[in-house]
Amino acid sequence: MTTASKRNYIWIFIFAAFLAVYGMILGDFHTAFTGLKDVLGNTALLITDYIYVAGPAPAFMNAALVTVSTGLLLYWNDFEVDSTAYFMVGLMAGFALFGKNIMNMWVIVLGTFIFSRFNKTPLKSHLLPSLMAAAIGPIVNNIIFREGAVTPQRYVLACAVGVGIGLLLPFVSDNVGKILPNYTLYKTGFTLGITALVVVSILKSYGIIFEPVSLWGNEYHFALTMMTLFLCIAFIVFGSVLHGWKDYRKLLREPGTPPNDFVDTHGHGAVLINVGFVGLVSLAYILLIRGQVNGATLGGIFTVMGFGGKGKTPKNITPIFIGVAIAGLTSTWNLAGPGPQLAALFGTCLAPMAGAYGIIPGIITGFFHASIVMNAGAGYSGANLYNNGFSSGISVIALQPIFAKLCRERVYVDPDIDSKSDIEKLAEEEQRLMEMVKEDEEGPI
Repeated sequence: MTTASKRNYIWIFIFAAFLAVYGMILGDFHTAFTGLKDVLGNTALLITDYIYVAGPAPAFMNAALVTVSTGLLLYWNDFEVDSTAYFMVGLMAGFALFGKNIMNMWVIVLGTFIFSRFNKTPLKSHLLPSLMAAAIGPIVNNIIFREGAVTPQRYVLACAVGVGIGLLLPFVSDNVGKILPNYTLYKTGFTLGITALVVVSILKSYGIIFEPVSLWGNEYHFALTMMTLFLCIAFIVFGSVLHGWKDYRKLLREPGTPPNDFVDTHGHGAVLINVGFVGLVSLAYILLIRGQVNGATLGGIFTVMGFGGKGKTPKNITPIFIGVAIAGLTSTWNLAGPGPQLAALFGTCLAPMAGAYGIIPGIITGFFHASIVMNAGAGYSGANLYNNGFSSGISVIALQPIFAKLCRERVYVDPDIDSKSDIEKLAEEEQRLMEMVKEDEEGPI
């Protein structure tokens, strides 16, 4: 890890501190830690808005603790502060507002740690999918806190299942990820959907019931809207201070397909500006459809912002939003309902489809994805928080071959490279991009 990256980790912990402090300002600071029992002590199944369940102080404290834990694990395993760090922090902090918590994430990470020791491989090789696997952490919570008396036997079984998930995930992830083309940014969500389907089906066979919930609040809509607006503007200002505007114009030409490490190709300044703008676009969508900014939708916005460093831009997420909106306006479900709001925010994982094939294919993708995601999670009964990731895999498998036949795929070309006068530079750039594609295909994302 470079010295600069070590210094940059301070910003992850500052962000975590901001979440904790803001939660205590918005809610009752006396409950910041005591209220964590309400965050941890429920099934955490979709959709469990922790701000609604426990209040702002405990919910944001949980998000802060999960963010700190993520930052420390990345730091101890020598990850650079690059696009991977951006999306992991956004993803973990976001989902820590509805479903992930400081208990169920560590049980699964422990399983992956055991796997790495047994397999004699560094934890770093499997850490990212392990952290993301906390998306099926509600399985752990549901075993303990489902209806009925909470017993020591439930804790033992929950820990065994959580460790087992972390232990087996590397095997599943390495194989399932190869099925999908690189046109969804949530490939691990597809893996976790299959894993959750298997685990939940087995547990149901032995009498452990999974009942999806809808704990959805709107009490803090205005305050959370203002916080999101502040964060987005702050990212844009910081990016401007780092002179990111010139590179940002190049970044907007990116389709979002691998190689999509925007920090490596365009720098921190451009990425910070992009993070701010994709956050603003996401917030604008929720406000335009008269949705609610709460723990769940704020988690979705944080996730979109995190992937502002790895695949998402205002240009390639907007067609997805439009497609979901058309589906909502023409179908039987309410566009401003909980499920459709999350389908739009997390459906932006399909941004590479719009970036690679164009606006109309992007709208079509968003349209189809909206209907798929509203029905695809029935098999695991809300136990997979990455329901959109699983559904996006189905959308890509169904639609990408069609678009590949009918549309010309767009690729990124650096506008500063003159193919006539700078052939050698172009060849070097192409070789570097090919190496990044190979690394991305071998990675866990």
